[in-house]
Amino acid sequence: MTLRTFITRLIWLCMLPLLGLAVWLGYDFVRATQAGAEHASERLVHNVASAIDHELEARMGGLRMLASSTLATDVADWPRLYREALAYRDGFGSDVIFVDLEERVRFHTARPLGESTPPLPRPVGRSAVAAAAASGRPAAGDLFFDGPAGHEPMLALAAPGLRDGQLAFMMVSVLPAAQFARRLDEFAVPPGWTLSLIDSRGDEFARSRGARKDASGGESPAPSDAGDKPAPGSVDRVVLPMDTVPWSLVLEVPREDNVGPIVRAALAMALAVLGATLAGALGGDWASGRLARSVRALVEQSPAPLGVEGGITEIDTARAMLDRSQGALRLREAQLRGIVDSASEAILTADAGQTIVMANAAAARTFGTGLAELVGRPLESLIPPRFRERHRQAIAAYGQTGNSARAMGRGGPQLHALRADGTEFPIEAAISQVVVDGQQLFTVILRDISERLRTERALQDSHVQLQRLLAAHDRVQEEERKRVARELHDDLQQTLAAVLMETQLARAGLEGGQGAAAGAALERLNRLAAGAIASTRRIVNDLRPQMLEELGLVAALEQLAQRFAQQTGLACGVQPDHFTSQEGPHGSAVDLCLFRVAQEALNNVAKHAQARHVTIRLAITPGGHRTLTVRDDGRGIEASDQRREGSFGLLGMAERVHAIGGTLRIEGRAGHGTLVRVDVPPEPASLASAAVPA
Repeated sequence: MTLRTFITRLIWLCMLPLLGLAVWLGYDFVRATQAGAEHASERLVHNVASAIDHELEARMGGLRMLASSTLATDVADWPRLYREALAYRDGFGSDVIFVDLEERVRFHTARPLGESTPPLPRPVGRSAVAAAAASGRPAAGDLFFDGPAGHEPMLALAAPGLRDGQLAFMMVSVLPAAQFARRLDEFAVPPGWTLSLIDSRGDEFARSRGARKDASGGESPAPSDAGDKPAPGSVDRVVLPMDTVPWSLVLEVPREDNVGPIVRAALAMALAVLGATLAGALGGDWASGRLARSVRALVEQSPAPLGVEGGITEIDTARAMLDRSQGALRLREAQLRGIVDSASEAILTADAGQTIVMANAAAARTFGTGLAELVGRPLESLIPPRFRERHRQAIAAYGQTGNSARAMGRGGPQLHALRADGTEFPIEAAISQVVVDGQQLFTVILRDISERLRTERALQDSHVQLQRLLAAHDRVQEEERKRVARELHDDLQQTLAAVLMETQLARAGLEGGQGAAAGAALERLNRLAAGAIASTRRIVNDLRPQMLEELGLVAALEQLAQRFAQQTGLACGVQPDHFTSQEGPHGSAVDLCLFRVAQEALNNVAKHAQARHVTIRLAITPGGHRTLTVRDDGRGIEASDQRREGSFGLLGMAERVHAIGGTLRIEGRAGHGTLVRVDVPPEPASLASAAVPA
């Protein structure tokens, strides 16, 4: 994209909001014009309907007064009632008919009183008499035809005459529809607009003549046939139901009167927007061309166009800055090259086709080749063949992300590179990408980690050897304890037992006649010997719990819990679950570790926990995974207590569990006790074989 194209698009982009605003304002103006026309039509219809409603209310009110007159009750008073009906006719211009319950006409103001009267007219649609009789209120009916020839359109209003709440007669007023047509003509409406009235059936019974526009734009009276209905689709209709009677008022507006102003307003707005857009486009084209020529001169370092057009200050300043920065740029390029060449880690730069375009001396040393041989060769030639497809996919995915930097070979698949002699070696790398002059470049900084991996493997092997050494140390220590326990059992305990037997015989002899002092001494000797035997047993059990070898881990833990409860007074129980004493050989390294952990945990409870209950639980899965938990309800161990210097008990527990390949977890919360949990995977053959025979 050229600069001129870019600036032209930028100008259009800046103009789009203004164009959008202009279109919206035009639309809003057209909509406001249309809404104003609609509002004027609705206001006119409401005013006319309100006026006719008031007039009909007055007619019905007068008719209601006739119906409520007491003169209608007595036949003798009918002449006076007839005169009041004549006054109604003179006031409203419509005749009055007095009708009894059998719908017989008693008098009709169109005829003198006493002469024969025409029958009561019956409309095809809604009947005013029937509606008034049903509702008990004045009502209006639909259009009907009456008169000498029976073709005059008429309308009727009826008011019920009620006596004691019952219908006694009906007062009916009939009026020609022409009265409403003349009344509609009295309202001022714009030229070409017409008003009409329709009954409940939709039959039109009155229409205003209105006025038409002449050729000069003025108004001229409508001809006699102006009351004819206009052609369908040429007018817009506004229909408003009336409040007093079941009729509707219709306003017909020529479509041209509604559409014409809107079209003219829209056309004017469109022309204004088009003119403003054209002016902006021409000005933008001129400005973009001039700026493009100035920038082109800056790039080409040719001041002639700038001198012709007067120049642009910012571009002149940029030209001077470029001139000053070219020397500094060359200096920095040399410095950067020196840094890259002096780097101890290999640095390679490849283009989008994965061809090496730059390499440093460290890269040549790492791959065992010359620097000139690296530049220009495919980057894949430095990767073992089995990894090249994965490398292509990774580079393609990375190039699409647009990320600036990414580390590789850390926490993921191990990366390998290929030396010139064909040997592979592990590496860690960091890759970055940049686009220069439209060309995508990838830079890789890599490190040979062969020596580090060898060191890590050696350290790991040393750690394994250390674990084995600790395990062997524990086995030797336990063997030594067994030996000491066996000697105590076979030597000291037997000797003390013989002493006890001898003292008992001496006591028996003395009781036969010897002195009381000798008896007391022998009694003390007896107690000392018994205490020595008990002490020997306790020492033997502490050095190596015989019950662990004889009856298994569950029995040993139960004995340990019983002795702990006797010594401390705390409730202590063992829950073996489905872990039985028949699981595995007795006295194995795992059993001994779990026993010692439980022993140390109980010692800590007695010293620090301030607990009331302790529970020891064992569990074993069908796969041989063993779990020991010791839980108390004491004050709870804090994290700082676990890290405290001198906590050799916890450290010893952790080392024991780690030596058999298990995990130790100690959890505590203030006021909620402490949980010690040991998880041991299925016992390895080496540990199982370490079981000590009973």
